[in-house]
Amino acid sequence: MTLSVCTDAVCPELPVEQAAEMLADLGFTAMEFWGLQGKNLTALKEVCTRRNIRIAGCCTGCFVLNDPTCREEFLSSLKESAATAKRMGIPTLITQVGQDTGAPRAAQHQSIVEGLTAAVPVLQAASVTLVIEPLNLRVNHPGYYMPSSDEAFEIVKEVNSPYVKVLFDIYHQQVTEGDILAHVLPNLEWIGHFHTASCPGRHELESGELCYPRLLKVIADAGYEKFVGLEYSPAGDLITGLKGDLAALQAVGLH
Repeated sequence: MTLSVCTDAVCPELPVEQAAEMLADLGFTAMEFWGLQGKNLTALKEVCTRRNIRIAGCCTGCFVLNDPTCREEFLSSLKESAATAKRMGIPTLITQVGQDTGAPRAAQHQSIVEGLTAAVPVLQAASVTLVIEPLNLRVNHPGYYMPSSDEAFEIVKEVNSPYVKVLFDIYHQQVTEGDILAHVLPNLEWIGHFHTASCPGRHELESGELCYPRLLKVIADAGYEKFVGLEYSPAGDLITGLKGDLAALQAVGLH
């Protein structure tokens, strides 16, 4: 398990290449961000190579899978994102599935499955994994189609490809359903990425009701070896918070 910092969330005021330098100075070995647009990827790649920072993931350009009329736009955007990810050495692309269209849920579910199935050849050609993300409706994303991790797991199992998995955002799923380990452990093979933040608040890990060092150690001991992203808005000093999160997780053998 490797900790990654989502710079667009944690330090959005910093150009991404400067954020990479800062994270390397603090002892992090991985970073991620949301959009590819507007970033100096040439400068970022130079810093990552020089400072031995991996880019864990970033987002696709189109987030709509539950509306079949958006299928071509989604696939076109995915091809561009996958090509950039391959060039930059980014192993994971992140997508949401879209706002609820009002169509029957079975039809929206099927559209997501069909869109992801159509995406597999693009992902395979680029050696990139696409992860779909459930989001909470109550606090942050009213009207979103897919709040449930159960449905996300159903979808990726239907697609049944090593290139399509779930992004399990522990903050969102604590708001939505709780019982984090009961949802994660039986489905660990279908999870391609984690996001973390305190709940409530969506701030530094230590400030909420979840005991992240224990939680993540259980997940690591169960065999998860990929990235865990810190995706939050700092409530306190940026550097102090990042150092605290890293130290707390290193204390239980995570890095």
